[in-house]
Amino acid sequence: MADILLCGGTTRSGLDCAVELANSESRCVVAGRSAPPDSVLSDETRPILYEHVDFADPNSVDALCTALNSKSYDIKDCIFFQRARSEDVIEGMQVAIAASDRIISALHEQLSRNAGSIIFIGSVLVDKVGVDQTLSYHVTKGAVRQAVRYFAVKLGPDGIRVNAINLATLKHSVNEKGYEAGTPLADIADKVTPLRRSVESGDVADAITFLRSPQARAITGHELTLDAGLGCVSQVSSILQALD
Repeated sequence: MADILLCGGTTRSGLDCAVELANSESRCVVAGRSAPPDSVLSDETRPILYEHVDFADPNSVDALCTALNSKSYDIKDCIFFQRARSEDVIEGMQVAIAASDRIISALHEQLSRNAGSIIFIGSVLVDKVGVDQTLSYHVTKGAVRQAVRYFAVKLGPDGIRVNAINLATLKHSVNEKGYEAGTPLADIADKVTPLRRSVESGDVADAITFLRSPQARAITGHELTLDAGLGCVSQVSSILQALD
């Protein structure tokens, strides 16, 4: 049974994706500061295992790496959801980049043996500015873009593919009430996005499934954008449609 490691996969969209991805052929190992609900961990039809880690603490990351190599895991794919919630840029880089680098290095043998893949969860703000997000958020998402390219080149000869999924506003199990019909976010999605819909955790899980599949065997160093087509619409048009 191949294992999927989801870093930062214990809450929000990361946990939603773990629930979608875990099945009889793939166990999901979710790593984060807080354990998922017992109802998730006890569901035998969707095997999900938990490892504790604080991505802001290098020693905690090292302990996770030791656990991933000393236990009976067989990691084929590694998905990086984690992000720092603080405004500290140094902490943000530790969480998003330094921790990922350490984990990739520790799992290199497993990933190479399994011809595996690495997927970073990025943001459409990689080349834009969101006034509601911090400097740390913008800097780390920009760094993720370059990290994807770096690892794609470095790990490609070992048969490991590295890609990113860039997200716009995402509907997940924690914020879904904010997307109910008639709410501002739902109205904006219905009016502005070409597909007239929000992007949901299930869409992210489907994109992960594709990028880790044999159908994506020639894809590496790529950024797949999930925004329901919003990036195709000019900012002025988006504003006018939202106000209409």
